[in-house]
Amino acid sequence: MSEECIYMVRRDLEQVQSHVLPAGFHARWYQLGDRQLWAEIWRAASPADLFDENWFDREFGTSQAILSQRVCFLFDARGTGVATGASWYDDSYRGERYGKIHYLAVVSHYRKKGLAKSLLSLLLTRLKELGHTKAMLETQPSRVEAVNLYRQFGFEPDIHSREQVELWRTLSPELRQPLDLRKYEDPLS
Repeated sequence: MSEECIYMVRRDLEQVQSHVLPAGFHARWYQLGDRQLWAEIWRAASPADLFDENWFDREFGTSQAILSQRVCFLFDARGTGVATGASWYDDSYRGERYGKIHYLAVVSHYRKKGLAKSLLSLLLTRLKELGHTKAMLETQPSRVEAVNLYRQFGFEPDIHSREQVELWRTLSPELRQPLDLRKYEDPLS
């Protein structure tokens, strides 16, 4: 059974934190044939997640023009792909148009080097360049480090059910920044 998702939003894309890539790493946007690279990075970053050969096309489609603007990769000095993420979109999240941080992954032995911060900074900046004014994402409560990173970048919980309150309540003790869930509980009463 898959884990329940939690949702987070950033209400504006002004003043996006800038994080330069660490020395020896570089970024590049999607190029023809990068579907396999995306799958390799995800398999190395999250081996428990099962991606079939059509996953990428189902999630992102096949438009080279869109992919080349929205899917980013990070490479080490040898040219090995070590991280990926997308500046995607959701045109109907809660009835509004949001940019979407989608499928951010860093290969496990490249973590704790600042790559996720740099990649998230690039993705948020790209969303703003593409005309988005706010962003959302979904993740799992078990991805505590990711949730902490997103909160550091101004994302806050987007709670719309009692079940979501409980997921966040369980996660809250593990967060670096305190989370006051009372403001989310009252509207649900």
